Amino acid sequence: MADRFEKNLREKLKDYERPVPEDIWKGIEQGMAGRRKRGRRIMPIWYATAGIAAAACLLVVMYMKNDTQMQQTVAAEILKEISTRITFLLDVGLGYLSLNRQAVTLSGGESQRIRLATQIGSQLINVLYILDEPSIGLHQRDNERLIKSLKALRDMGNTVIVVEHDKDMILNADYVVDIGPKAGVNGGKVVFQGTVDKMLLKDTLTANYLNGRLRIDVPAERRKGNGKYLTIKGATGNN
Repeated sequence: MADRFEKNLREKLKDYERPVPEDIWKGIEQGMAGRRKRGRRIMPIWYATAGIAAAACLLVVMYMKNDTQMQQTVAAEILKEISTRITFLLDVGLGYLSLNRQAVTLSGGESQRIRLATQIGSQLINVLYILDEPSIGLHQRDNERLIKSLKALRDMGNTVIVVEHDKDMILNADYVVDIGPKAGVNGGKVVFQGTVDKMLLKDTLTANYLNGRLRIDVPAERRKGNGKYLTIKGATGNN
């Protein structure tokens, strides 16, 4: 699909191709060299986070109003594709990732959410998606975005199965399968299956925590530290 889009886009833009005069190239090179001489570093857009890149796309669209019709036509499809893909990343809570991050540096949850963003963009239907705790490490605000994205996949006509312990994710489910009654060798049995409303009325460990009958209180006194700490030096990677 991506190859077909690129081929179609190249065909559309052929009518607008023009050779770049040599004096313009020299001007670009001199400008970049001048910035380096003044001690500044030119930061490519792929070093920016997805959130900053989205803002940059909006700025480009604003400045395009002063461009010629030909320039606007050339940039329109490219900007649309870039902004759409970046928006998908923002919707699944990945606005903090820089665009040049290598896949091997991503956590399991981040990798799942990137694949999720890709699938939302593909507009596929009648697909079964299975996710394993995609909400791990997410801020509450981003968790809400993730839930919204999962619902968007569902609304396209897909089935989404999520293995989760997150309260909000469970409460937003259309159908819940609660496996317990406890963990490990003390679990493994289906203790409930049905809608969230019906689950909240049951006397299961999960239901009791969700409806407030059970809770884990914040300790009245915090444990005192021993005064020791760990220092990490020379860290250059992610996760």
